[in-house]
Amino acid sequence: MRILLRDKITGHYFAGDDSWTEKMEEAQNFPTGAHALSKAWRSGLKNMLAVYWFGSAAESFAIPVPSVRPSAMRDNISNRLSSAVKVFS
Repeated sequence: MRILLRDKITGHYFAGDDSWTEKMEEAQNFPTGAHALSKAWRSGLKNMLAVYWFGSAAESFAIPVPSVRPSAMRDNISNRLSSAVKVFS
């Protein structure tokens, strides 16, 4: 199995060090999905798919990478709720 990052718009694969490739074989392989997500978030990559490649298209799948790290979303919601509570207090 290979775990790759793919740009949804261009179809190119992340090859590492800010480089991209059209060829899946040249793409950076991440050891886990968590590593792929972390790289996307740390690098500010948008419109990404995490591709789980099992050797053929019939056995493989891709999932959208959220553009914001879940903990950042949680922090943002917490801050908004705190602000709302202050308004109504």
